[in-house]
Order: sequence, then structure tokens, then C-alpha cells
Amino acid sequence: MLFLFMAFSVLCLVSAKFAGVKSFHTDYLHKDNTTAVNGIFVGLVFFSHISGYLDLADTGANHWFKVLLNIGQYMVTTFLFYSGYGMICSLKAKGSTYIKRIPVHRFFKTWSQFAVVIFMYLAINLAIGNHVALKDFLLALTGYGALGNSNWYIFIILILYLVFYVAFTLSKSRIVLGTVIFSLATAALTIWFHFAHFPPYFYNTMLCFPAGMWYALGKDKIESFIMKNNAVYFASLLISGIGVVAVRKTIYHIFGELMYPLSAIFFVLFIVIATMKIRFRNKMLTFLGSHVFEIYALQRLPMILLENYGFNLTHPYLFFLICAAVTVGLSVLFQKCVKIVLSKKKKTVNCN
Repeated sequence: MLFLFMAFSVLCLVSAKFAGVKSFHTDYLHKDNTTAVNGIFVGLVFFSHISGYLDLADTGANHWFKVLLNIGQYMVTTFLFYSGYGMICSLKAKGSTYIKRIPVHRFFKTWSQFAVVIFMYLAINLAIGNHVALKDFLLALTGYGALGNSNWYIFIILILYLVFYVAFTLSKSRIVLGTVIFSLATAALTIWFHFAHFPPYFYNTMLCFPAGMWYALGKDKIESFIMKNNAVYFASLLISGIGVVAVRKTIYHIFGELMYPLSAIFFVLFIVIATMKIRFRNKMLTFLGSHVFEIYALQRLPMILLENYGFNLTHPYLFFLICAAVTVGLSVLFQKCVKIVLSKKKKTVNCN
């Protein structure tokens, strides 16, 4: 397994491009580049999740498992940061029309796809003889519960879409005011989830979303400062890196779980600053980053099925390869089906 993890790491570096000593990648937040970065992290998510089905205690693969444990929730920080950044950019370009479309084009579109995924997990559970109570099924549809699927990220992103809609409706699409309302509401939700005893992974990266929004608002000033020269750039990179370690190793242990969001913001800023110099972009990463939802939502289907027959313990390498191949196949098929459905809806609207 260690070999597979190392192979993935090497493939991530294929076609990576260094900007040069005196220059920067000014397009580091272009969709092609952010998609590739998300591809790296959704790949890490897959490794992290599949490791839960494998016996790594006495193998070399335990080393990469420890790496993934140290990365932890940081694996999803770019998803949230880039989403917040992208939504502010879309709002700037489209105005109030964009806000009005959020309930359908963001919230309902995401939830409806997730609901289809839940029915797939219901089917796989019934097929292997697992009883699924109605309550568990209904909770799974909200994203709060699960039927063996990964769920918490969908639960949080749906909430953030609703909060975004409410915040900018209240602010009448005034971007700075809406961002302030959204940020305060997200911080309040983070604190509430903590004291309501939600699992920490439900809320400890939520603030990366408004961080991406604020970055979009201050992008020009941030870039003019960080890209002033190499001394400022590397100092900024170093400070963000030290911020991650300092919060995790000191402040976090003193003040507890509520400090994790701060370290998550430092981490995602480290990644963003790093991509000003290093561009990660190749076909593998573009594919993975273009199928984040599908890979995240569908990857446990083959894992659950093969685990039921003990395949994960008897043939671990084959288990990994089959799960990876099936996840890729299901992701492509699922995305194509969604596009077909959406294209039919558009045609129907046009006809009317």
C-alpha cells in the first residue's frame, strides 16, 4: 500500500511547473488550477477512507496512514475555500440574479444528487442483508446520518449554501455586508455545533468557506503584497506554515477543538500561497478534481460490498485497485447521467 501511495504522490507531481525565482503564477486561482489542487486532496480523501477497511498495523503502509492522520480534516479545506472564493466571484459577475438561483442551482441540485446516492447505498445495504431503519434512511437523506457513505461534508455544504442565500438576501446583495453576515453566522454555527456535541469533523473546517470569500474581496491587495518580492513571498509562506503547527501543537491543546478552524485556515492559506509558485496540473488531477462530489459520495459503495466478502483482508492490493477502478467508473457514469437529466430540463424550459 505504501507503494500505491508513493505512486499517487509522484503522479501528482507530473507536469508540475515552478514559476521561477523572480516570477509567480498569477493564474493560481484559475478554475483549471484549483480543480487540479482539489484533485490532489480528493485523492488523499480516497486513501484515507479506504485505509479504514484495511489492516495496516504491521505493514509499511501504516506510514502513509499516519501521514493522512496528521493531515486530517485539512484534506477538505481547499474544497471549502475555493467554493467560497468562487461564489463571491460569481456574485460579482452576476449580481442579485446569482443569489436568487442559489436555492435551486446550488442547494437543490446538490441535495438531489446526494439523495440519489443515498438510494444507491440503501440498495447495497439491502443487497448484502443489512437492515436499514426508516429513521436512519431519513437522517441519511439530510446528510446528518449515513448508510455507510461519507456524509458530513454534504451536510455542511448544504447548510453553508442556505446561510449564503440568507446572508446576501438580507444584505440585498451588498457583497461586503453579506460576507460579514455570512462569516458571523458561520462562526456562530461552528461554536453551536461544538457545544451541541456534534463530531468535530462536522464543523472544524467550516470557516475556510468565508475565508475564501474574504480572499476574493481582498485578492488584489493580497497579491500585490505577497508577490512584491521573494522575501515577502517566502515570509508569508513560512508564517502560514508556522501558523498551522503553532495552533495544532500549542493553542489547540490549551483551548481545545474550537482552535482547529484557525489552523485549518492557516493550512489552506499555505496551499494557496504555495500555488503562486508551483502549478499542479495534469490529466489525472484534472479528472479527479472534476469529479470531487462523485468520488467523495460513491467511493464507499465498492468498499462496503467487497468488505462484506472479506476481500479487503484476503486480497488488500486487489481490493484497493478494484475500489479505485469502480469509483472512477461510477463517478464518470453518475456525472454523465446528471448532465443528461439537466440538459433535458433546460430543453423543456426553452420549449415553454
